[in-house]
Amino acid sequence: MKVQYEIKRKPRQKHSYLRFTKGKLVVSTNLTTSLKQIEAFVCSHEAWIEKQRLRYQMREEIKFEFKDGENLQIFGKAVTLKLINNKGISFLDNEKGVLNLYLNKKNKDVSKELLNFCRKALLAYYVEKVSFWANLMNLEYNSILLNNAIKQWAHCTKDGKLVFSLKTIVLNSGLIDYLIVHELSHLVYFNHGKAFYSLVSRYIPDYKEKQEELKTCHSTAVAFVKEED
Repeated sequence: MKVQYEIKRKPRQKHSYLRFTKGKLVVSTNLTTSLKQIEAFVCSHEAWIEKQRLRYQMREEIKFEFKDGENLQIFGKAVTLKLINNKGISFLDNEKGVLNLYLNKKNKDVSKELLNFCRKALLAYYVEKVSFWANLMNLEYNSILLNNAIKQWAHCTKDGKLVFSLKTIVLNSGLIDYLIVHELSHLVYFNHGKAFYSLVSRYIPDYKEKQEELKTCHSTAVAFVKEED
């Protein structure tokens, strides 16, 4: 296998590890591992390396311009962005598959207006959905928050705050339900042990399939919200 990689040696490291950093493969190992051993180690992970390379390539290729007529993904459905240079209340027309985004004269930054709309719509959606699942699971939470996290989809704090990333706006209802149940389950088990996943599977039996599906959505989700940074 012909693949370029960078070697980083650490005195106290016992084993060798692979990671991708900005599209570059890095081999982290100790001071005594030979170049031949490193090459063999890299070759033994050929499938994983190719998978990571393609994932990075896809992430780099997905770009949104947020222009009139552009196709976006909102709540797992394809919608067309319609820019309206006038004052008004932006709304999503699910029947026509159109997101009508009004731009007032003072602020014509399309990406900010769009993400502000998504933030409001997403928070309202979570308020309703979390309430439903919390009642079903007989659990109490503290509050619901949104952030701009790129790596995480969501997390739960020890004081009962459920935090979801704005990038979840691209997910369908089934995946969002899984994230909600996952985070609510942390109110009972603040870990990812067997008991935790037993509770998750009680409400989302196909949670493993949901986890795999989330991986396929990550690139689109990140590309959608990274303009916020």
